[in-house]
Amino acid sequence: LRVFGSRAFAIDKNRTGKFKANAKEYIFVGYSISAKAYRLYDRNKRTVIERRDVKFVEGEFDTVTSEKCNLSERNDDFETNIIRLESHTSSEEDATSNQLESESTSENCNDKPQYECGDSDEEEEEEFVSASDNDQQETQQRGPGRPKIIRTGQPGRPKKAYNVLNNLNSFDDVETPQTVAEALQSQYATNWQASMQSEYNALIANNTWELVDLPTGAKSIGSKWVFRIKRNRDGEIKKFKSRLVAKGCGQQLGINYSETFSPVIRYETIRMLFAIAAEKQLYMHQADISNAYLNSKLDEVVYMQQPQNFVSAKHPNKVLKLNKAIYGLKQSGRVWNQTLDEVLQNIGFKQSKHEACLYFKQSQHQSSYIAVYVDDLLIISPSENEIRAIKKKIASKFYMHDGGPASYFLGLEIQRDD
Repeated sequence: LRVFGSRAFAIDKNRTGKFKANAKEYIFVGYSISAKAYRLYDRNKRTVIERRDVKFVEGEFDTVTSEKCNLSERNDDFETNIIRLESHTSSEEDATSNQLESESTSENCNDKPQYECGDSDEEEEEEFVSASDNDQQETQQRGPGRPKIIRTGQPGRPKKAYNVLNNLNSFDDVETPQTVAEALQSQYATNWQASMQSEYNALIANNTWELVDLPTGAKSIGSKWVFRIKRNRDGEIKKFKSRLVAKGCGQQLGINYSETFSPVIRYETIRMLFAIAAEKQLYMHQADISNAYLNSKLDEVVYMQQPQNFVSAKHPNKVLKLNKAIYGLKQSGRVWNQTLDEVLQNIGFKQSKHEACLYFKQSQHQSSYIAVYVDDLLIISPSENEIRAIKKKIASKFYMHDGGPASYFLGLEIQRDD
């Protein structure tokens, strides 16, 4: 383990001259959850990058000088707010927010980039200390060693400037676009356009919606494109992923959705399965269901606006009546979980009474297991033939990507001795 906050040096990919330094200095802020890489903070650009090859100078910390910390000399156009970066541990039920679609739309209808990932505004802002209070009172209220906060009467500084360490969109030298305009103006515009077209064609082929007139008195919800750069274990770009999602925050309880809860496998259960597989020398394979939510039919009637850049030229005022549980709807996760549960039980698996996303099957004195995390499957069995048979049955119901022997599941790298 490396010392948090220590100085770190990584190769500068933007170096323009042969006589310039090969490495650039950063601050070590953590480890990547998606690749074998370190997370480094660039103070000049105020971004977090991920690099694999890093030299550390532990025990030396890059401190901020008093000149830069003098709040009274800051630009008077802003009022300084102190933002607490707190760590939160989510429950398993909230873990589905790891999905690209849910985290981007289910709770927020604002198209602007979101930089905050902590508490609410009221909890993030600390009290301002009055200049008329004596030094002892100020020290007690703000704590020893903390600078005095001065109210300027000007609008507050955007939280982006202070919360950049939590901005997970700043990967390496390629930024993930937040809007269609950003995507089509970036250096990877061709890749993003092709990605959006591929997603749209898949939705049409899947009979996801019907183009209809909005009935009188009915309301439609918005739609949005969400982008993501998928990387391999070495941190290299693997795929430019575009996803059309519904703005589920525009839904109304009891009208176009009712229940929303959907379970996911617990990490404690995953570790238990790894231990069982290692002890009994079981085979472990992984698979994922492509466009999982779109395999589920909606019971409710939901109308959605046509997606940006793909509005029908002949019928620009019509809306989309959804036939399938598109990403972003509040009930999509639950409907998909029910659909997958029905399929797994139909092929002979039983749901565990203690873990809703763990399924097992007894056959010929041997047990097979399937762990489910939204659309990711971990299949464990003493027989590879049995695993192939299980995959074949699942693939007959859904379009499934076969990941082969498990090597990287839910951010956990799996290595096994022969």
